[in-house]
Parts: sequence; structure tokens; C-alpha cells
Amino acid sequence: RPSIIESSLEDPEPGWISGLKVGDPLVIAYGKGVLPDFPARPGSALDMIPVDLVVNAVVGAATQASSAEVRVYHVATSGENPLLNSTMFSYVREYFLEHPMCNKNGKVPELKPLTLPSRRRFSTKIFVKYRFPLAVGQWLVARLPGRLASSRVKRRLSAQKKRLERVLYYTNLFSPYTFLDCRFETKSLLAFFESLPAQEKRAFNMDVRSIRWETYYKEIHLPGLRKHVLKEGNGADPLLDDESVEVESSS
Repeated sequence: RPSIIESSLEDPEPGWISGLKVGDPLVIAYGKGVLPDFPARPGSALDMIPVDLVVNAVVGAATQASSAEVRVYHVATSGENPLLNSTMFSYVREYFLEHPMCNKNGKVPELKPLTLPSRRRFSTKIFVKYRFPLAVGQWLVARLPGRLASSRVKRRLSAQKKRLERVLYYTNLFSPYTFLDCRFETKSLLAFFESLPAQEKRAFNMDVRSIRWETYYKEIHLPGLRKHVLKEGNGADPLLDDESVEVESSS
């Protein structure tokens, strides 16, 4: 049973990924300067696992199949190698400060330290700072004479509304999980891994303790997202174009 499957640690190459997974749209939104806050319980563990460790575990578990019993292997990190949400977002911010995501005009967004407010405080801030001003702007534009309400302004307001709606969709979808602090034991998986010969350990790494989260996020996962999913330079915006990316969850 895997937790949130993310980009590969090593195979087929570091950072390989086929679509935006679970919280990745929120990470990209932060990198674009769109999402300065996210409702969450500060200090909760995020349970993510590189896809190649999951594949290795599946191959290994297949050799242990038995008609006499059902064996369950948790392929997860929160028990043995937890990544706290506050720590993860600090890595994300450091990465985007060093490798910014410029907009179409080449402007670098301002990235303030991301806060993790309660749901109520988050909703209030989103309304005051974004939803209400946007609604007022659209109301005014709709009542201006045609020569004053340019199509450019209308397109910009429409794009802002769509971007905000998608950000809110993802925060509403995933915020119930960000207030939990569950830890999944991987004793069975690690015991099986330790029983393997040294050569098979190297070929089928499933040791979740080996992940160095800062290196993974800043040097593997985020560059992999930009290379394999965003394909920067093709004009696609994953927060506006529903068909530009695939968003998946895992259970």
C-alpha cells in the first residue's frame, strides 16, 4: 500500500514523473506567487514516496505471494522518515527563490514565507484579498462603456477568476488531509528489504530511510516537475489549462 506517489528518486531517471500528483498544483501555485497561504496543521507529516521505490516494493512483494495469508506492505515514509509540511514548504521556497518561475513578461513573483493558517482564517483572507476585489472589478467592468472596458482587461479578470477557482478547488480537496498527522509503519517492508542479498538491495531499493528530503525536493522533484510536466516554454499553465496536466491522487 503506497502513500502519495511522487517523482522517482533514481529510476528511470531522478525526477521522472508523468503528471501533477496531489499537492503539486499547490506547490506550483506558490512558485507562481499565486498561493501565499495554505490551510494546514503546522508540523504535520506529509507522507510521500518516490515512484521507483513503490515499483521496487511491488516487484519484491510479488515474490512473497502466498495463498495461505495476505501480506500487507506499507510503502510510506511518515513512520521512519517523516517530512513535516513546514519543512517541505521551506525547501519549496528556497528552491523557487534560487530558480524562479517567471511569468510571460519575465517578471519574477514575490515569494513570501508560506503560512499554514486554520481553514477559517484562510477563507477570510482569500475573500478579503482576492475574491471580493475580483468581484468588484468584474462588476465595474461589466458596467463601463464598451470603449473603456477593454477586452484585455476582461481577459485578465477572467483568467484571474479561473486561476483563483482552481486554487480554491485544490485547497478544498486536500485541506482535510493536511490537518491530520498520521504515521504509517513500514516495519514489514524494511524487514523484507533487509532480508535481501546485497546485490538485490542495490537493484531494488525500497529503503525509505535513504531519502534525503532537502536533496529530493530541491534537486530532484521540483526540477522534474518543471521538466516532465510543466514543459516550461510551451505556453501551458497548469492552473488554467485543464488539459495541460493530469492531477492524480493515491490511496
